[in-house]
Amino acid sequence: MTRTGWDVSSYQGNLPSSGIPGDFLFVKATEGSSYKNPYAPQQVGAGKSNGLLVGYYHFLTTEPISDQITNFYAMASNLGETRLPLALDTEVQWSSWQALANAMVAFAQHVESWTNIMLSPHTLFYVNKNFYDNLVPQGFPWGRWVWLADPSGSAPADSCQIWQQAPRPESWDANNNVDPDTFMGSDQDWANFTGATAPSPPTAPTQEDALMEAVTAPDGTRQDVVYVNPDGSVQHAWAADGSHFAGSENIGGVAKSVSATWSLGRFRVYAHGTDDHVYVKTSDGSNWIQDWTQLNMVMAP
Repeated sequence: MTRTGWDVSSYQGNLPSSGIPGDFLFVKATEGSSYKNPYAPQQVGAGKSNGLLVGYYHFLTTEPISDQITNFYAMASNLGETRLPLALDTEVQWSSWQALANAMVAFAQHVESWTNIMLSPHTLFYVNKNFYDNLVPQGFPWGRWVWLADPSGSAPADSCQIWQQAPRPESWDANNNVDPDTFMGSDQDWANFTGATAPSPPTAPTQEDALMEAVTAPDGTRQDVVYVNPDGSVQHAWAADGSHFAGSENIGGVAKSVSATWSLGRFRVYAHGTDDHVYVKTSDGSNWIQDWTQLNMVMAP
């Protein structure tokens, strides 16, 4: 059974409460660190009135990823629970494909913990063909689902869960120009996609095997975040005011997972290496005073 749907933003304005065909609708909720689609509440309500499953997406910019996550969470919480995965619209180029990949993975790891919003704790990455091809060398899609914009007219050769085709006029759309989408999977795939029989999220971080961890200094003056990049290196970011990240650095290493602690004036990052040994790197809060050092500990593979 072919399942079809649509995606809309503020461009479409208010939607009719009847007459929209299909199975699903993705509504733009937010963009960057502050923009919220003013039509989103009405569009979500109209989609549900039409009997569609309604999901939400965030448009990624180059603003601090933590601010964008906060913005999306606030809006998605207000819009209510959804059976569809939350989506990340990726159309803006970062300083490098690796930097963009880092941001996408960090965003996904946060989203997949939002079980109060999503029945199926997964992320759907929206990309066009160019972004798809350039992100694949970075490990894309990192076990997540793909929403591929490919207006070529024939089914895409690249693997994806949602295929967005060329915009077309629809009588129910006031602007007569809306993007149609097709779900590319079986009935069982659809059940997984809509949370009916959803598998566990592919890389949901846990305390025991985390791809990301955030810790706060004992005096509350700063927060540090460490996470594993797609290439296995460890990234460290820090915030001094509790909201905006002040900087980010790649601190090397080749890790399966990471954790971090603040203790006795020292910030330490622990890595489960790809050789299954445990490594630690130490900072005094300003400078790294000890590079990666192997501890006398071996983790289970």
